[in-house]
Amino acid sequence: MQKKIGELNNSVEKWTFVLRRLSRLKNLPKELSNSIFKKLFELAKIANMNKEELDDYQQSLKNYRDMYLIENEWKKTLAEKNKIILTMGKDLATKEKALATMGKDLATMGKDLATREKDLVTKEKALVTKEKALQAALARVAELERKNGVKLN
Repeated sequence: MQKKIGELNNSVEKWTFVLRRLSRLKNLPKELSNSIFKKLFELAKIANMNKEELDDYQQSLKNYRDMYLIENEWKKTLAEKNKIILTMGKDLATKEKALATMGKDLATMGKDLATREKDLVTKEKALVTKEKALQAALARVAELERKNGVKLN
């Protein structure tokens, strides 16, 4: 006596059920929907195809594999380009940091130069003041020499 689908208790009974009825099954019963029976059912469908159906199936499979390879190559190329862009972005960030540091350094140097220039102007004014005082003192000495008739070296 043959068991019905709901009465199958173990793998041997399930395999026996499927193999006896495979040529008559239009769809795989829900109770047998694990991956091995799905694969068996798909292979049986392919084995029962006529030449035209088999040619169409093989062309479809070829198209699928071609698209799969193209997609993988595209993903690989995209990943490589993203890696290059990321590297360029990191390089750019490093250069921007260096430029910012250089800008700060130049600003500091500019402030230093401005301070030095102010110091030089102040020193120059002091020297001019001292020179004027010295000229006034020399003029006073010359005047005293004329008045007293003495020549100092």
